[in-house]
Amino acid sequence: MTFSDVKQQIQEHKTLPFYVFVGEEIEVQRIYINKIAESKNQVVKRVDTVAEVVKARSGGLFGQSICFVCRDDMDFQKNEALWDTIESMLNDNTLIYLTTKLDKRSKFYSAFDGVFNNRLVVFDHMTDPVLIKHIKEQINLSTDNCKELIRVCESDYGRILN
Repeated sequence: MTFSDVKQQIQEHKTLPFYVFVGEEIEVQRIYINKIAESKNQVVKRVDTVAEVVKARSGGLFGQSICFVCRDDMDFQKNEALWDTIESMLNDNTLIYLTTKLDKRSKFYSAFDGVFNNRLVVFDHMTDPVLIKHIKEQINLSTDNCKELIRVCESDYGRILN
């Protein structure tokens, strides 16, 4: 799945209860997390393990649903039995599992990148033309200066914004 697919789901208010975000573009992931939570009127809550999400299946204060965000829980990546049931355990909540790198040969990758269970979204660094467009929306820089900023920040959108 591409992040343009996720963007369309957000616009149509048809987001999924579970996503796996992979990649180094953390700022773009953060933007999408907030948009998903906003579209479902959820509060973003960061947790250390997916087990915490399973324990806290009910909503938050006053029954508001939660968008759980968990990064690099290796126990979850190894627990194949939980992969098939995680969505049914979420009730009205959402889980976004983040990982910087994921081996494409792993069972975890295959489980969530398939035709029937496509939950994996790869967030690679944006191309220079796209970054230039976003930089120019934020500040008034020449194209050459935008290219230099991109080079110095190694195409990382979060660093560019800082």
